[in-house]
Amino acid sequence: MAKKQKRKSSRSNDRARRTRKLDFNSVESVAESQQAYASLGWYFAGNEGGEERGFNDAGIETFKTKPYAFLAREVIQNSLDARETPLTNRDDPRMSRISDNKPVEVVFKLEKMELEELPQASSLSGVFKACYEFWPDDETRSFCTEAIEILQGDTVEFLRISDFNTTGVRGTDKDRKNDRGWHSLVRSSGSSAKSEQQGGSFGIGKSGPFAMSALRTVLYSTRTTEGKVSFVGVSRLMSHEIRRGAVRQSVGYYGGEKGASVVGARSIPRRFLRKVPGTDVCVLGFKGKGRWRKEVKKAVVEHFWPAVLSGELVVRIGEEIISKAVLPELMELESPGTRGYLRCLTASEARHFTKELPSIGKVHLFLLPGESYPCKIAMIRNTGMVIYQERVDSWVRYAGVFICENAEGSGTLRKMEPPRHDKWEQNRPKLGYGKQTLAEIKGFLNDCVQSLSSVEAGSVDSLRELAQFLPDDEPIEEAGSIAPAPADERKQESFPAPVATRNEVMRLAVSVVPKKTPLPRESGPVPDEGGANQQDSVRSGEKPSFPPGDESDRPSMKGTPISIRYRAFPIDGAAKTFRVVVHPESDFSGKMKVFLTAIGDDMREPLRISSAKTSSGVPVVFQASGSVGPIKVTGGKVVSIEVQLEKPGRRAVEVSACED
Repeated sequence: MAKKQKRKSSRSNDRARRTRKLDFNSVESVAESQQAYASLGWYFAGNEGGEERGFNDAGIETFKTKPYAFLAREVIQNSLDARETPLTNRDDPRMSRISDNKPVEVVFKLEKMELEELPQASSLSGVFKACYEFWPDDETRSFCTEAIEILQGDTVEFLRISDFNTTGVRGTDKDRKNDRGWHSLVRSSGSSAKSEQQGGSFGIGKSGPFAMSALRTVLYSTRTTEGKVSFVGVSRLMSHEIRRGAVRQSVGYYGGEKGASVVGARSIPRRFLRKVPGTDVCVLGFKGKGRWRKEVKKAVVEHFWPAVLSGELVVRIGEEIISKAVLPELMELESPGTRGYLRCLTASEARHFTKELPSIGKVHLFLLPGESYPCKIAMIRNTGMVIYQERVDSWVRYAGVFICENAEGSGTLRKMEPPRHDKWEQNRPKLGYGKQTLAEIKGFLNDCVQSLSSVEAGSVDSLRELAQFLPDDEPIEEAGSIAPAPADERKQESFPAPVATRNEVMRLAVSVVPKKTPLPRESGPVPDEGGANQQDSVRSGEKPSFPPGDESDRPSMKGTPISIRYRAFPIDGAAKTFRVVVHPESDFSGKMKVFLTAIGDDMREPLRISSAKTSSGVPVVFQASGSVGPIKVTGGKVVSIEVQLEKPGRRAVEVSACED
């Protein structure tokens, strides 16, 4: 606690020193810059006795928890809503678009400009000076100090987010009609002019870019398909005073007279004039450093893979392009947990369910069983964005994709979303509004998922309820490239067939499980051979012990014990062949011998081995009494071995190792 207070005090002192170094005499005052309001410049309207607003902006705070993810979600969602060619085949369950439609392209590019390229931009420092003097708290003053330092420099970095093959943002500063968007984008707060089928619903999403601006300032420039252009800058700061008693509002505009949007091409700064239809969002003083490209790429892959897969969306981040062609590879690298969702829409073996729900109409569900899948369902409506992931428990591991493509149903779901559009809630937009809808969706999901658990007696190896009696199964990757399957090859069901009840399945399952087979002691997952990062349990490296009896048939562990993480599990139905994955805890290099022991409440004996080989098929030295090796290990790398036992049967296995 004392260290925390010391670090906090140190940061406060650093801020104070930085503040003292600023030459406020060189900062142009707001009053001195008023003459710029008659042309291109900053304008903050008078407060006229209204509420004074401080540093904490509710809209901006909403997006601070995952700023890169929400920045990408909100901006790309707006671009998809402004598609130049609206999709006409929206009931296709695999979200395939018509081939002659152009995909929406969104480009993220970090740029640097001379401040003089934005006339009167430096005068904004006077506003920050006024905010600094108006509010005494440390948070406000630290923010204002940093902003003034940026504006006193010669250049400023900004992130430009541009979209193409879109209509641009139509409307004017005063146009509040439902089919217009410019007023909602730059002139209002807490409102949205989008239709029920489009992405946003609160108008709060536009705060996402401000959360990533060290100046809390964003420039907007658009050109519509009709050739009309508009440009304006928006600053979301704090209430401030330009002279005693003359308080100004917290939100200001960079534009023409009284902050009006600039609508003449000749009056828009050349760097920000759109040449083709679409919209630019420029985040001044972009705070993203170092990893921003990786974070934005991950957000796009996780949240917009349906739109990319369907060909509706292409995203460029710097020089890297995210398109349908590279999507499977990127999902594997950036978000391996989502690869099962992609296969739900591309693999011919995926099961397809459909149903007409009373409250939202026709919906689709794709389920694909697989031992490496997360038992979750990606929830999607017609925007092509994953809203959230719903977990439905099952004894069979699976991945799933739920899609509501019809316009009316998507409109209902949209109303049930919070400002961040990351869930569906039963009490939005009013108490109890979505209760029936969620009950229908969850009932449909549960019935379909439980149909995967239909089993026959003796076919219970993959039931999750038996995990407490059996060793963990390691995820086994499926080989082959991912390619969309023709619709006529997809197995489609209108509704799940009747399934065995939980009690019936448990009766079948328990009948084949030994009564006294506990969990392996201290067992746990290890990284796979490719180095995937998983939760690990660490063994102490102690020598295995055995009950009294004949010592001649027991493995000899004479070397120095090695601390390891391990997994041991059957890879065939008869449980005669086991895969043993061993990861030395330290960067061990040398020869390692591995010992396999079957354990139980009143039993502990070596496994009887008939053969052993590496995962690549190379034979390995073994002893029938339960030892494998020596095996050469370099730099603590993972070792994977396949051992065949003399007798089949599931059992709990303990693994230990020593130097040879």
